[in-house]
Amino acid sequence: MPTASTTPSKTSLARQWKELDRDGRRALIVKVAFGMLQDDGEEAVTIRRIAAAIGVGAMTLYTYVDGLEDLHRQIIAKGFEIIHQNCSSACETQHQHDDDWMPGARAYVRFAIEHPNLYHLMFATPCDPEDEQFDQIMHGGFAGLHEAVRRRLASTGLVGKPLEIKTQQAAGRYWIALHGLATLAIAGRMQILHGSLDDVLEHLVDAVSPTKPI
Repeated sequence: MPTASTTPSKTSLARQWKELDRDGRRALIVKVAFGMLQDDGEEAVTIRRIAAAIGVGAMTLYTYVDGLEDLHRQIIAKGFEIIHQNCSSACETQHQHDDDWMPGARAYVRFAIEHPNLYHLMFATPCDPEDEQFDQIMHGGFAGLHEAVRRRLASTGLVGKPLEIKTQQAAGRYWIALHGLATLAIAGRMQILHGSLDDVLEHLVDAVSPTKPI
């Protein structure tokens, strides 16, 4: 059974466009691009196609967004918002305590499986290493994880530079492990690991928990 499109109809988009101010129109462009990415993948997201979906000329969009790179940044920022919401909700629902990293880990991997095109754009699409705006979005996206790890390590007595070094190392190790598992799950390669996703995830988190010694 075909999956329903996440992109609103052209009539609906055209009506919204007319009613919105500049910021609202920019947000609408990002929303349409996000839906196209979800439905059809990164290659389907083009300025011309987005403009056609909204019912305006392609050049009109350039007065609201600075091309595809700008759109990619905004979509990635939205992806981090979804991750944060999902992880926070999972932790609150399951009453996570300081040493329990499983609820957030499950939410992260589930996000990757449910949004494979978005996940690929966020973490597997090449980017300009000198793009400061992209760098800020990425660092901001991981700020919550780093803060949680820093807070937990600080409770063990670490302070100053040693605390910052251990935070970077522990958070990095934890994310790299989750990213690897998420990538295998998206690709349908879980049979390599000989176990259910949840069993493998539980073992992985136990091994790479940010509270484990490095």
